[in-house]
Amino acid sequence: MAALARAQIALADVSAAVAENPSVPAVIQTALKPVAEDCSWLRSGRYRMINPNETDPAWRTHVLEVDAAAKRIKLFDNSTADYTSDGGCGYSINDGTTLDRIMVSSGGLVVVFSQELATPTNRWITVGLPEQTLPLAEFAGTWHLAGWDPASGATTPGFVAQTGEATIDDQGRITALSGCVGTAACIADTGPFPTLAVHAQGGFTISEGGTAIGRVFLYKALSGRKVLVMLTDDGQFIVGVPKAAIGAPTATGTVSSIRQFQLNGNGSILPLTEQTYTFLSVDQATNSATRQRMSDGLIDTLRYDHPRPGLRYRAPNSCSLNNVAANCAEIVQLPLQGMGIVLSLSVGTTPTNAFFNVSVIKPAS
Repeated sequence: MAALARAQIALADVSAAVAENPSVPAVIQTALKPVAEDCSWLRSGRYRMINPNETDPAWRTHVLEVDAAAKRIKLFDNSTADYTSDGGCGYSINDGTTLDRIMVSSGGLVVVFSQELATPTNRWITVGLPEQTLPLAEFAGTWHLAGWDPASGATTPGFVAQTGEATIDDQGRITALSGCVGTAACIADTGPFPTLAVHAQGGFTISEGGTAIGRVFLYKALSGRKVLVMLTDDGQFIVGVPKAAIGAPTATGTVSSIRQFQLNGNGSILPLTEQTYTFLSVDQATNSATRQRMSDGLIDTLRYDHPRPGLRYRAPNSCSLNNVAANCAEIVQLPLQGMGIVLSLSVGTTPTNAFFNVSVIKPAS
């Protein structure tokens, strides 16, 4: 009972999770970690930190330990750093050289936005998952994938956003894979497909033809929601969640405050900003919601479970500002359901106007 009190969870929730996860004790172990006094989503323990911008293998997928009570982290090299609270489950570390802005989501994920103080345009991002030991069977099912990939065949080098779907069996074998562009029908790839295997140092190896091509990490919350993060040796950064319908649009009057940043196709990263949206109306006929960005009054409309279940969609140049039509980019959104994070991806196959936007919704506490 003392552990439950420190973790701020109810016995009934743990009992239900045990019943649903009899062979996955890591889900319960993560949930029983003590929480921070100013953010019930930040827990003490080990986090797998995944940095798509890092080339040093020691830092690319390293593990750090969080002491939520002391507001301190310990890195794998035994160095430590103290962080300070910014409110709203946000924290900062300033070591005089780098400013790290730490965002904790309502699913227990950690997203870190870093920039050099001397050269603020030098920025990078890291995604942190609570470290868990999970079996391959947890991958079984069909997954939505959101990728940030080096552009192939483009006249201008850079990155493009990609959406797709993957079906995986309980042995970690990918049995179907498809790529999708905007509202067009997904195009199925032909095999043979990659396979997953347990990695001795945590997470999973993804291999093609018997050759390892990257690492995959998986996190499962007490709610049963899951998310995977993949880094491949050729530079792909992929995030995935099990394919599931979103359902009803966000209710009228809902106010959503977010912290967000954007990866651009030319390799740059825009500054971290904070934004608030108010949802103005719902159209049941189109299963859509209209919202207003409070900083400038821009209004846009999102269709839910479109173009496929589990996604949201905004048509190109469908926005308005002060009752006048306004240009805005076409986007496909992948809400990481149960994780408190939304990914907004550009539509297209060239880096020129490509983007991969990450929005971390501020938790209530």
